Amino acid sequence: MTIKSASGLEELIELSKRSSDFKSHRLSITDPPLYMNYYSTLIDDNRLQQLFSTVLQSPDSASNIRELSDLRSIFPIDDIEITDCFDVIQSKLFKGYAIIRWDENTDTCALIPLVSDKGIRKSNETENEFSVLGPKIGFVEDLDTNIHLIRMQLNSPNLIVKELTILSF
Repeated sequence: MTIKSASGLEELIELSKRSSDFKSHRLSITDPPLYMNYYSTLIDDNRLQQLFSTVLQSPDSASNIRELSDLRSIFPIDDIEITDCFDVIQSKLFKGYAIIRWDENTDTCALIPLVSDKGIRKSNETENEFSVLGPKIGFVEDLDTNIHLIRMQLNSPNLIVKELTILSF
């Protein structure tokens, strides 16, 4: 198996599409449509739904989007970053950001933080018991959470998740 490294945004997205947890959506809330990409195991689904429900509840606001910077006034998120720097885009994609672009062939995109806290546990230190020092993260959760934990450590589009249906009724 050859490990490929992405040299540009289009190549990163093509490599990432091999994994079943990488999602691509065409958003018809604007004309022309927006394109969104993200890893479903790294984002908070509830935050994504809240984000777009606010836009869909007010269709007039979506019609006011003329450029990517207009997303800042539509979405109730402070940390939206507009960039064309590949290294920043790649780094943030693997940290739980969604990429939104006007055109599938452009490198300029809005990075929207939808970071999930799956698998992150609060410290359960005890005051009067001895505990072994070591990692506090274990793969004892559901599949999405375990993939989230792996993706947070391995920032590569070469981690491919394939879902197979074995038996269907």
